[in-house]
Amino acid sequence: MESGVYLVDDYISVPIGAELDEITRLHEYEHIFLTKATYWGNMLYMQRQLMRADHSLMRLQYHQNIAKVMMEAAESTFESDATIYQLLFAKFRNRKRYEELLEGLYYQIYCTKYFDLFLNMKLPYKKLRYYARKISLLALATDLMDIRAEKWKTEESIFQAIQENPSKYYPDFRFEKLVDAFCKLIQCKKINKIRDEDLLNEAGIEAKDITYHSYIELDKSFENVMYKVFPNDQTIRQAFKAKCMYTKRGELSEQLGNMYYSDIPIQEQNYEVLQLYRVEEWLQNASVLALLGYYEAIHCQFYFIEEKKRYYGNLNWNLFEDMWIKFSGPIVVYGEDYAFMHEHFSKLNEKRVFYFYQSGYKVFLDDIKYQCESIPPVFAFFINEDIACIFVKGKGNEIFFTVQRRGGLDSFIDDIVQKKLNYILYDDSKKDDFFFTEKGDKQVYESVVKSILQVDSVIGRCNINLINN
Repeated sequence: MESGVYLVDDYISVPIGAELDEITRLHEYEHIFLTKATYWGNMLYMQRQLMRADHSLMRLQYHQNIAKVMMEAAESTFESDATIYQLLFAKFRNRKRYEELLEGLYYQIYCTKYFDLFLNMKLPYKKLRYYARKISLLALATDLMDIRAEKWKTEESIFQAIQENPSKYYPDFRFEKLVDAFCKLIQCKKINKIRDEDLLNEAGIEAKDITYHSYIELDKSFENVMYKVFPNDQTIRQAFKAKCMYTKRGELSEQLGNMYYSDIPIQEQNYEVLQLYRVEEWLQNASVLALLGYYEAIHCQFYFIEEKKRYYGNLNWNLFEDMWIKFSGPIVVYGEDYAFMHEHFSKLNEKRVFYFYQSGYKVFLDDIKYQCESIPPVFAFFINEDIACIFVKGKGNEIFFTVQRRGGLDSFIDDIVQKKLNYILYDDSKKDDFFFTEKGDKQVYESVVKSILQVDSVIGRCNINLINN
């Protein structure tokens, strides 16, 4: 399993220590916008959610391959759209940054004709942004749901379907045709007179109606296609039931309202990848054990931060149970697997388990509310000044955590002030009744944070007064 594939979600990733300036944030935000605002983007989103919900380990590579083909078919459209957003913003507000972007790689390798078209127009910023985005929206106003179901069985057949009918199924081809059409039409029409129909007719393509919140029909079509590809497969049917909870997450309206404070998790780093086969190897090497549950086996991972190595392996459930008994370090389960793991491994509650949720702050609290008291104990563990993990005590041995930037932390503080959460004050010299219950727990939390987020150093547990500052 490739590093990071399991954690694909609605959120922006940046390298540790990198400064996410306003212009870079706009670029990444625009990717999220197109994912939620177009048919092709929604198809990608649904396919990724199905990959998360499908607990058949044998199908993981299939999902990854299909996603790769669909993402590559729209790469230039997504990147050109996000880059023109940056360029226009910088042109009007930051001349130095604008010149840097013009010298940058994205300007050179993506649709330069598209960039120059709008950068040379003498119009206000908002109008330029509107017309530039119109081309991207129309290019992505298509999906693959009406091709024959057998075309979905392999990445090769999906790729072939896209190549055979590029004007209908190839977003990057459609994008270039629309750019050429716009360049031609603007020579004979005022820009405010160029309708979507004019662009589509000139480009020789069709488009589905673009609406922001009418995904139910597309979602149902996707479900029907997958049922034909995997007939009488109860696992895929269960996956679609589980997928429903993810599809509702991170709605476009929430992203728009939180545009400048998007919750941005840590990006996975590049590690040497090593496979372990025997239980003894895990017991000797692993300091933190991260688990991903599948029907056929349990996928185990841990990160050796100091040596930049990632160890992984698949153990059958009997071997895993043997390791579970002997392993004494912290255990992490991803939030997406909460129900599945509890259903398939009855011993899960016998040890303290950390459940990691890579989602926005409000979605995180909503996901765990039934596993916690009405006013749950919480604390913040800071990675750096802008990024922190929020830990929440559940019932029994369960501890839930998520990583948040300033947007999520602001909401977190508001909930503490309003007494919706019980913040456990920092005191390194004492134990508490919720989190630091045993000697050495400080190192346990630090190991969990470093291993799951793959960071070299952390600030640590923090007093609430420092958060407010």
